[in-house]
Amino acid sequence: MSTPPYVLAAITTVAAGFMSDRLQKRGIVAIIFASIGALGFILLTVTKIPGVNYTGMFFAAAGVYPLIPVVVSWGSNNCGGSLKKGVATAIIVSVGNAGGVISSFIYPAADKPRYFKGHSINIAYCAFVIFSAAFMSWYLGNQNKKKDARNAARGHAWTDAEKVEHEDRGDDVDWFRYTI
Repeated sequence: MSTPPYVLAAITTVAAGFMSDRLQKRGIVAIIFASIGALGFILLTVTKIPGVNYTGMFFAAAGVYPLIPVVVSWGSNNCGGSLKKGVATAIIVSVGNAGGVISSFIYPAADKPRYFKGHSINIAYCAFVIFSAAFMSWYLGNQNKKKDARNAARGHAWTDAEKVEHEDRGDDVDWFRYTI
């Protein structure tokens, strides 16, 4: 009975990628799925009822697994220039992979069967994703507005030659748009 939550997680991961590409709003997708994951871990923490715990596993897996590609792509989208984008993506993936090491310490066998510490840390992780995604959506939206104002004051669109000339400035150049 451990396979169905992971099947749902695979489906929601593809759905989250499709949704965030379609909407071009990675932040709101991260907030939605982190909220679903938090709900799942809360269900796992507050009750001993097996059916509710099993439902919590579905919510937890369906909410947390989609966050990985959404957060990696969001970070990559918001770094201009190939060097900066490559380094940022590597850092995001490296930090994300640390979760495998961390999980062995927050889910020790001595905590079974309820795993309060591990589930509580995952609730905190989901809350962190919710708040940081909300903040970054607001912040990047404001940065885009400032760039729009500077571009409007410029009086003419960026030419391809100008874009090539300034491409090494990455996301600091005004024609670069942040993904929200």
